[in-house]
Amino acid sequence: MKDYIDQINGALSCKLYYSALFMTIAIPDICSALQSENNNSDSEKYKNWINKYISDLAPNKYGQKGQLTAEHLWSIRCSLFHQGITTDKKDFNRLLFLEPGTEGYKSLQSIHCCIVGSDTNDKSLLIDIARLCDDMIKGFELWEKDQQSNKFYVKNCKKIIKRYPNGISPIFGTPVIG
Repeated sequence: MKDYIDQINGALSCKLYYSALFMTIAIPDICSALQSENNNSDSEKYKNWINKYISDLAPNKYGQKGQLTAEHLWSIRCSLFHQGITTDKKDFNRLLFLEPGTEGYKSLQSIHCCIVGSDTNDKSLLIDIARLCDDMIKGFELWEKDQQSNKFYVKNCKKIIKRYPNGISPIFGTPVIG
């Protein structure tokens, strides 16, 4: 999955924040599917992955004691992938992702996973998109170390999407992804 992580970092560096966000939110789904016997993910597997690999990275930001819980991330995943919106449909009116490098970002970057407008109808959660991506990548790296002896991971990894720079049967001589 190194290519996948490289794509997220590349998207961030090119300011392709939608691409980076979609790919990042998919990490727990992909990882929890790869480690499972049936090579599938679901809401419980997704949330368990978040709680195991992300929550400890910043307990004041993620997990049961943080502002951005596994339940919120599952809700973001569902609304983003199925409706193209970013909402958690429960605690916040909006989820706002801060873009790196802007003037506003420079003054707000220390408030990753911070609630704003808590006493209004616009109660929102500010999320630093670069920090979220970076933390998910760190969680992935921790998870990958844990999986080296998982027989389901070893088997399922053979099926994951990847780039073949010289092609693959029946198409050779040109890069393909599959």
